[in-house]
Amino acid sequence: MEARRAYISLIYAGVDISRDIHSFLLDFSFTDNGHGKSDDLQITLEDKDGLWRGPWFPSKGAKIKAAIVTKNFSGDGQSITLPCGTFSIDEIDVSGSPGTCQIKGVSALVSSDIRREKKTRAWENISLSAIANDIAKHGGMKLFWEVASDPLYERRDQNEESDMEFLKRMCEDAGVCLKIANEKIIIFDEADYESKAAVCTIASDSSLLSWSFTSQAEATYRACRVKWHDAVTKTDIDYTYEPPNAPKVGHTLMVNERVENIAEAITLAKKKLRLQNKNEVTGDISVLGNVNLSAGLNVEISGFGVFDAKYAIDTASHSYSQGSGYVTRLSLHRVLEGY
Repeated sequence: MEARRAYISLIYAGVDISRDIHSFLLDFSFTDNGHGKSDDLQITLEDKDGLWRGPWFPSKGAKIKAAIVTKNFSGDGQSITLPCGTFSIDEIDVSGSPGTCQIKGVSALVSSDIRREKKTRAWENISLSAIANDIAKHGGMKLFWEVASDPLYERRDQNEESDMEFLKRMCEDAGVCLKIANEKIIIFDEADYESKAAVCTIASDSSLLSWSFTSQAEATYRACRVKWHDAVTKTDIDYTYEPPNAPKVGHTLMVNERVENIAEAITLAKKKLRLQNKNEVTGDISVLGNVNLSAGLNVEISGFGVFDAKYAIDTASHSYSQGSGYVTRLSLHRVLEGY
C-alpha cells in the first residue's frame, strides 16, 4: 500500500507559489463554514530569517487561490483535490521566537464595504431575494437562491449595520440560512439540505482522532407560536406548532411577524423553531483528512449510544501541518426530524 500524501497548492496574485512556499509552510487551515460566516483561510510560515516580515511581506487585499491535493487517501495511485476557493488577504501577524508569519484570508470580495461599512437605510415593498440580490451586486458577487418561499416586506430598517450583518439578520428572521463562499452569496433552506442522504458513516471503531458530543436543554423550545394582526383587514392569524418528539423541557417560542395565511404561519413556525433547536445535540469530530466532507453535507454517526443519528456538518476545517499531516475537523448538529 502506498503512503498517503497531501500537499498545499497556492496561487498568489496569479502566480503559483506552491513549490516556493513548501519549505516555509508550518500550518495550513481552510474552514468551510455553514450559516452566517464566510469561509476563511490561515497560513502559518516559518520566518526565522525575517523574509516574510521583510522583502516577502504579503500585500493586504491580494488574492490567494488555495487547494489541498491528496494522493493515496482513497486508494493506491488516486489523486483527489479539494478546491478551497479564492481568498483576499485580510490580516497578517508576525511573532517570535522563533519567527513566524501568519496570513489570514476571507472569501474574496467579502472584505469589501459590504462587510465593513455600517449603513442606515429603509427597504420598502421588497422581497428577501431582492434585498439579497441588491447586496450581492453591490459586493460584486452572485446570488444563489435555494429557498422555495420568498418573504415580502412592506418595510425593513437597516440600522448601523453592514450589508452582511443586515442580510444575516433578515435570513435568520425568515428562518433560512446564509453562506458566503467563492464570490457567491448562497441562501438556502437547511431543512432541504438535512433531508438528503448521509455521504458516509462515521463509526466509533473507525480511524477517529478525537470526538465529543453534547446534549443541552438550555435555549431549547417545545413549540413555536406565530401571531399576526393585520391592521388593514382587521384579521388575526394565530398558529402553534409542536414537532413530533418535541423536547421534554422548554418553553414556547413566540413570533410576531407578518404572515398572509395559516400555510405561511406553519412554514414560519417550523423554520423559526428549527433555528432555535438545531443545537440541542451537537458534536465535534476529528478524522484523517477527507476532502469529501464539507459544510452542508450529512453524515451518519454510529457506535456512540444515544448519540447515534444523522448529523449535519456545520463547519468543516481542513488543516495540514508538518507534524500532524492532513486532518479534517467537523462541527455537527443532530438532524431535526419533523420540521
